[in-house]
Amino acid sequence: MSPTLQRVFSNRAFVFLGSISFALYLLHGTFIRGPLTWILFGFLPSVPGLDIIKRREDPNGGRDFLNLACNSFGCKMVVFPMCLIWLGSLLFACTVWKAHVDTFSMKASRWVEDVTTGNKKIEVQAFFVRTRDVMLKIREVLTDKIQSQRIIRW
Repeated sequence: MSPTLQRVFSNRAFVFLGSISFALYLLHGTFIRGPLTWILFGFLPSVPGLDIIKRREDPNGGRDFLNLACNSFGCKMVVFPMCLIWLGSLLFACTVWKAHVDTFSMKASRWVEDVTTGNKKIEVQAFFVRTRDVMLKIREVLTDKIQSQRIIRW
């Protein structure tokens, strides 16, 4: 790679986008279908004076359709900050995803790898013994509760 491209792709913004790229890939569709759709079709049409949705008739006699148009300066002054807020919230969610979900996933996959390759031993029997003890205690508590309710009813 040329030194110029290395310098460009070493820029902090590109490094940041590269670090959240997987989370961005996973979350962008949800953020488009959720918050951005609400902004464009829920919030903006309710702002007085914007008049951004126009009803158009189908020239072929089919169903009418809605046209989303933001031609005025005032409309652009409302839409632009909303899109910046949307983009900021998407990047924030990606950063949180990278910090927490990716970190947890890496730890979990390393643990599974260590167990499956024999580098880590787990005590399955101890797990099942503890689980059995907990289930027996729950059974005992529930049985006592049922018995006490029967005594009260009689």
